[in-house]
Amino acid sequence: MYRYMRNELTPKQMRELLAWRNKSIKHETAFQEATDWENVRADLQWSAGNSDAILEKVKERVPGPWKKEEEKPIAKIRLMTRIWRAAAVTILMLTFVWYRYSAYENARPHPGTYAGMINGSSDDFAIPAIHDMIRGYKAARAHLKVVEHENGEADYLATNNPKLPNTMYDVRSYRGNSFVLRLPGMGSIWVNASTDIWFPAKFYDDTLRIKLTGEAYFDIAPNKSVKIEIPPTANRHLPTIISESGSFNVHAYPSDSMKIARDEQSVAWKNRMIYYKDASLKTILDEISRWYNVDVEYKGSISDKKYTIRLPRNAAFSEVIRVLKEQGAKLSVNRKNIYVL
Repeated sequence: MYRYMRNELTPKQMRELLAWRNKSIKHETAFQEATDWENVRADLQWSAGNSDAILEKVKERVPGPWKKEEEKPIAKIRLMTRIWRAAAVTILMLTFVWYRYSAYENARPHPGTYAGMINGSSDDFAIPAIHDMIRGYKAARAHLKVVEHENGEADYLATNNPKLPNTMYDVRSYRGNSFVLRLPGMGSIWVNASTDIWFPAKFYDDTLRIKLTGEAYFDIAPNKSVKIEIPPTANRHLPTIISESGSFNVHAYPSDSMKIARDEQSVAWKNRMIYYKDASLKTILDEISRWYNVDVEYKGSISDKKYTIRLPRNAAFSEVIRVLKEQGAKLSVNRKNIYVL
């Protein structure tokens, strides 16, 4: 329970804890009592006025030059119950401190991850094990297998389902996240942050049919091709159909112009780099906003000045801002907000 409240349980350990709780009413009652705030408040009040009694109990347990007093069985049972509950209070207090620290840390911009969280299943304060369960549930709905790596990153492996020839699955990355979608026999797709991608349940013929809003890098298998539909947006009133093969990048965020490219700058994000040469500040900040999960607000007019930046994608947010400021960008940062002055 201590590691549970510290968010340190692996998915396997989480299942073991749930199994332990479900094993008997006694176990579930112990769990609920240890985490019940009414008990916590009562124990805080009790422990504040009974520190001497707790110290005496420690003296009884730890050898030392003090004299043991005669015990009364009933009082001992009650005291031990209080002590165990006081210990639970201590754990909860530490958990609260950890929670506040986590809230502080999550209020600060940090690089995105490749943990493979899809369809908005991430939450800044959620328990990692809950993340895993939600991710597994949503992946299963799209007939995807989660392939976890030792470094905590994850890919999604699709399965060919001939029984659903007309079904399309929709998976989405949120801000601050990216993942790889593996399509056996057809190739792989790197999905950038804030991207919607639809893929078929059934792979057939030599052409893969995809629907995309956002950005993705395609590595299509030899002798195969892909047909990509870009839905209409405010800037593009009609859907766009792309037919390509080989390896290439598609940039199709609703607020941007659509672009198909294979150059180093266009595929830098897939190679875990932030790389722009002679680009507008807005173009750079758009990516920073999506990858570092921050909001950008323009207080003044947007200048035509061009900027160059080349950093690893795991660079500290402060380093990104420093590089831009050194080139003359007038930026102000307040937690997860960038203000362009």
